[in-house]
Formats: sequence, structure tokens, C-alpha cells
Amino acid sequence: MVRSILTQRRGFICRIEQPDYAVDLDVELIRNNTPSGSKFAIQIKSKTLCQRVSQGEDEFISFSFPIDTLEYLSRRVPGFGIVIIYETSSATAYYDFVEALVSRITEERDNDDWRNQNTVSIHIPTANVLNEDAAIGIWQVYDRRFSRFDEMFKKHSPDYGISLLYSSCSEKAKPQEIINNPVAFLQDYGFYLFNARDIELLSFLLEKTESGKLKTDPNLTLLSILTYTERGLLVDAEYYLAQARNVENSYSPEQRVFIDIYATRIAFQLGRTSTYHYRESLKKALSSPDINEHTRFGIEIKLLSLASIQGDVDHLEIGKQIDHLQEKIRKSELNERDRFLLLINTALVSHIVTLAVSREAITRMRITKKVKGETPIELRVELVRLLIKMFESSQNTLQEALKYGLKNDDRHLVAEVQNRISQCFLSFVTQSAAFINGNEVAERSLAPQNIFQRMVNQAVNAYNFFVEKGLLDDALSALTTAYEIQLVFVHHYCTEMKDPSKEVLLDHIRPLTKALGRDDYTPLVTGFFEQLSSIAKSSLYELSDQEAEKYAAYFVRATDLPDDRKQNVLKDIQNHKLFRSMIDDPNAELLQNLKHSESPATLYSETLIYLARCSVCGFRTIESVDVNNVAREWRLYHGFRCLK
Repeated sequence: MVRSILTQRRGFICRIEQPDYAVDLDVELIRNNTPSGSKFAIQIKSKTLCQRVSQGEDEFISFSFPIDTLEYLSRRVPGFGIVIIYETSSATAYYDFVEALVSRITEERDNDDWRNQNTVSIHIPTANVLNEDAAIGIWQVYDRRFSRFDEMFKKHSPDYGISLLYSSCSEKAKPQEIINNPVAFLQDYGFYLFNARDIELLSFLLEKTESGKLKTDPNLTLLSILTYTERGLLVDAEYYLAQARNVENSYSPEQRVFIDIYATRIAFQLGRTSTYHYRESLKKALSSPDINEHTRFGIEIKLLSLASIQGDVDHLEIGKQIDHLQEKIRKSELNERDRFLLLINTALVSHIVTLAVSREAITRMRITKKVKGETPIELRVELVRLLIKMFESSQNTLQEALKYGLKNDDRHLVAEVQNRISQCFLSFVTQSAAFINGNEVAERSLAPQNIFQRMVNQAVNAYNFFVEKGLLDDALSALTTAYEIQLVFVHHYCTEMKDPSKEVLLDHIRPLTKALGRDDYTPLVTGFFEQLSSIAKSSLYELSDQEAEKYAAYFVRATDLPDDRKQNVLKDIQNHKLFRSMIDDPNAELLQNLKHSESPATLYSETLIYLARCSVCGFRTIESVDVNNVAREWRLYHGFRCLK
């Protein structure tokens, strides 16, 4: 709620404080449309129903507050901070400045003994409701406070041997002139801002521009499509896409390719086109001679990413293609920063492919063990070496990019790397959970708990940067990654993190989801663990049709059977599902005649023969290749024989 009021439009940049010691938000003031470096702290507490007290004609809410938190906030000069009490029953937030709270406590007490307590009752006027008008007042208070501090500091700093270096950037930028004439600035520098990923400034200038101008100027229309798509505001992007289609001849061949790419991307993200059509559109764009090298690499990465999530694909082959693409990117004539941004994305695809190879290998070994016995140790060692090599390749690329970003103070690059590292960690530990027997808690040695905390912090840091730059889609991705790592942590350790808590993360996810026009956020990890739990209680024969297809393909490859045997494996699964749909009895077991499994030459070479057996009374039906006949005999005779 706080972030939905203290927005960038009203002059604030809110970041989650890491680590969270007595501070929930670290807020930076925007002055002259530029982050000023002037910061103050916010501490948020909540209560279902706050106590009211009266002093004279004034009414206050009373809240028991930690003394050490007040002391910490009081030491954060010159901004000090704000305390916010959120009353959940009325959905109302009350605020006051720390110095006002301390002054009020001092006036109410006869002595300073309260300073030695653990907590003290703070009183906040009920008139101090945090809303849009209050945000304007808060900005004005802090603008005056920091301006006066700057004047005082400049005046007295030479007396203490402090040298100052003030940036003249704001004078050169002439922000007021930009605001007064955003169209000219967008026409001159709009695409430069997009390439520099300064999406927040682009959004601000586009919204300062008359909508009629955005619709009639082809370049501004294209900028609107690109900007709103990157922010995740797909409805707005689609509106300007329709305008661009009306004047398509006004664009260069390269621009028309971009419009086609973004049109398909928008449709895909809105669920209006299939993965297949999205891939075909990208392939068409890739074949165009009108795109530059950077765009070409970006399309190739996206195609490999889409291929990696398809079923029945050779992930090892995709891995080789990724290695080849990375080599091309490294040898390209692009500037070093652009090369690293592309390599970061290839590293994430490489990681996803490695996980897929791992899943396939484990599945194959499990199937092979049932049919042929344990996989030889030499083959298992070879597989482990391959997987380690693949994991190291993606992680080394990310660490190389992180080192470059830190060395060059490139906050954007660092944020991108931190987000990718956290996403890789989340996918890795989630898959690891699938190989824990049953629902038992993982060994504490699975991964030190501080690794989880560090990954959450990295995702939150990335989120803070993306929000600052207006990259709302990326911001939501980073924040949900942080939240889902927390959920995996709970699964592994049966305890929760405190910095930040899941509730704090959700409080930031909800307004961001709403701003992007998305459905309410549902954690993917929660669904994964629910599926994991149900799989432990079910059998292979309760797989979906798509899962059954994949299993049959795995089985044939794992046992080196001819491809035409896949249809009999699949038919076996379908027969079990058919039997269970006809016989609603948990004690009924559909059994194969196992003569076909005596050798690889006969394994699934013909349609199988079945019978049904009762696990309680031992009743057996006749054998038949037709499951309908087996089910019919069960219904006719089992009721008379069963001793249950």
C-alpha cells in the first residue's frame, strides 16, 4: 500500500531495505526528475484494530513501539524517518515523522526513564492518514529538509577538510525544458533512451505527450509499443500497435520487423497465440536481411529458450547450439556491455537445458533399473561429469558478467545478473526437492541457509533497480523469484526467513501485479510441491495424456527398444487409466501377463494381456487383451466372492 502512494510520479523511489534492521523501506527523493541521493527511512507496523486515545480535542492512535527502533531511526540524519501504522480492519495507514514522535513522548513524560524500556507507546494523530495529499506534504517536508542540509553542509564542509564534487548533469539536462517540450526530446533521444533501458523516463515523457501526437507520429507510436511492452503494460502496447499497423509504410524495413516481433510477443504473453506460432514468427524475423547483429542474437536466444521447454527434444543438442551461439557472441564486434547482456540470457537458457538433461537422465536410469538393472557406475560418473560441466558453464558466464558490471559500476548489468542467478538457484533447489523421498525434510547440509538468504537479497536488489528504471515486468519477475525462494526454504528447513518476511514481499507483489493488470499472483512453487505430494500417493498410470506420451518416449529410449514399441507402452498406460475409470474400487489391481518382459526382444513387442486381482480377497478375473472384458467380469463376479 505504501508504495502505491509514495510513487515515482509523486517524487519517491521506494526500495526494500536489506538487511532489514529497524527499516522496511529506504526511500530516495526525486528532485528535478532525477534521483537525488537524499534518502530517509520508513518503518511499517500493522495491527488489526488500533487503540484510540484523546488528548484535549485531538485524537491519536496508540501503538506499542520498540525503543531501539526509535533510536535507530533518530540516528539516520538528516532524513530521520517515518513510522507508519497500518490498521488492517479499516485498511488505513497512519504516519508521523520520527522526530515528532520522540518530541511528543518527551512532552508526555515527566522524565527520561522511558528510554531504558524495551517499548514505549507512541501516539500518531488520526488526522495523519497516508494518502495522495499526504504524499505531497511529505515530499515538501523532505525537499526543504535536504535543501537546507545541503546548504549547511556546503557552507561548513571546508572547515572539516571535506572536498565536495557536485554533478552538473541536472543543469545540462535542463529538465524543465524537457518537460515543456517532451516531443522534441523523444524525437531526438527516444530510441537512445530505449536502448539504454531508461524505461521510466521514456514512460514519463510519453505520458507528458498528447495522445494524438503519439498516434500520428510513427516514431513516437513505435516508441510507445516498445516502452509499454517492456513495462509489461500489454493493453497499452497493443493499442499503439494497432495505430502502427495503419501506417506501416511509414516505417523502415528494420522497424517493420520490430513491429512484427513485438506484435507476436504481445499476443503470446496475452495467451492469444501458441508457442508454435510464436517460434515461427521469430524464425521469419531471423531470416530477414534487415535486422542488425544484436537483434539477430536476441532472436536466436529466444528460439533456443522456446525449444528448451518443448517436449520430446534432444536437450543435449540444444546445449551444443547454446555453446556455439555463445562463442559467436563473444567473437562479435558488439561492444562489451552488449555482449555480456546477451551472454546473461544464454546462461539462463543453458541452465534450463541442464536441468532438463538431468531430469531425463534420472528418469531413464530409473526405468532402466526396473527392466535391466542398475546403470553401470562408469556411465553414471560420465553423466555426472557432463552435468557438472554444463552447470559450471552457465554459472561461470554469470559470474564473469557480474564481475564486469561491478568493475564498471553498471547497476543495470549487475541487476540483470543478480536476477538471473536467483532464478537459476530457484529452479535448481526446486528440482532438487523432487528427488527427496516422500515428503521428508531435506538434510540441513543440502545448502547452507545463508545461501538462500543471499539469493533472496540479490533478487530484491534487482527488483529495486528495475522499479527505479520503470521495468515493472522485470521487477515483478525478480520479486516473485525472491518470494518463491522463501517458499522452497520453508519446504527444506521447516522455518521461515525474517529479512524480508514473505508478508513484506507479498505487500509489494500485490500492487505491482495490479499496476500491470495481471491476475492475482499464484506462486508456482506451491503448485509444484502440491503436485509432488500427490505424485507420491499416485502411480505412473495417473499421468496426463501429455505426461504419458513423454514417459513412453523415455521408456523406449532408456531400454533401447525400437520406436514402434512406444505405441504399446502408451497403450498399456491408457488401459490402466481405462480400467480405473470403469472400476471405482481401491482394492482392484490391473496386472500384466509378464511373459513379454522375459527379454528385450519381446518387451512390449505385442499388445499386452491383463487380468484384475482383488488385494483383499485374492479374486482374479480371466485374462484378456481387452480391458473392457476384464472390467465386465469384475463387476459380474467380484461382489459375490470378496470377503471384505
